[in-house]
Amino acid sequence: MRDRRRFTIAGLLASVALLGVTFAALHAGTESWSSLMLTLALAAAGCALLGRLTACGADKATWDGFLIFGTGYLAICVGPWCDEHIIPNLVTTPFLDGH
Repeated sequence: MRDRRRFTIAGLLASVALLGVTFAALHAGTESWSSLMLTLALAAAGCALLGRLTACGADKATWDGFLIFGTGYLAICVGPWCDEHIIPNLVTTPFLDGH
C-alpha cells in the first residue's frame, strides 16, 4: 500500500495565511515586521527540534532535514560573520533589499 499525502482544508488555509504574512512583511519592510519574521523563524526551529526529539521512523528524517537546513540558513542570514561575503550572494537578498 502506498502512503498518499493528503492536504486538508485547514492545512491549505494555514499555508495561505503564512504566505500572506510573509508577502506583507516583504512589501512593508519595517523593523517590527523584521522582528516578527525572525521570531517566527526561531519558533519554527524550536518546533523542528521538538519534532525531531519526539518523532519516530521516517518522520524523524524529515524533522532532521528541516532542523539542519532551516537553522543553517538562519545562521547564515543572521550571523555577523557572513555580512560581507555570503549574504550579498544569496537568492533572497534582492527581494529583501527591494530591488
